[in-house]
Amino acid sequence: MTNARSGHSLVVGDGNKLYAAAGYSGSTELATLEYYVPGGTGWNTAPPMQLGRKHATAAFSNNKLYVIGGNSWLSAGIAYASSVEAFDPSVNSWSRVASLPSGQTAT
Repeated sequence: MTNARSGHSLVVGDGNKLYAAAGYSGSTELATLEYYVPGGTGWNTAPPMQLGRKHATAAFSNNKLYVIGGNSWLSAGIAYASSVEAFDPSVNSWSRVASLPSGQTAT
C-alpha cells in the first residue's frame, strides 16, 4: 500500500479489486482508500472519505464499498463513529448514506 497502516479494513469487490479502507497511521486515523488490481503494478489511490477512522467494518454490495462505524478519537474526538460512507467506483466518489443508531467499532 502507499500509506502504511494498521486497523484498516480489507474487502474484495468491483471486479476482484482489493480495497484497503481507513486505518491508523501511527499518529492519526486515516480517511484514505487504496485499491489493488490483480495483475496490476501496484496500489492505486481513490478520493478520501469524509471521516478518518480506524477499526471500521467494510463491505462491498450493489457495486459500492461501504465503510461502517469505527473509531475516530484522535482526528474527530469520536470514540465510536456512527456514520456510514459509500464509495461508488463508477463515479470515483464517496457519499454519506446513513448513520447507525449508535457508534460501533470492529475491535
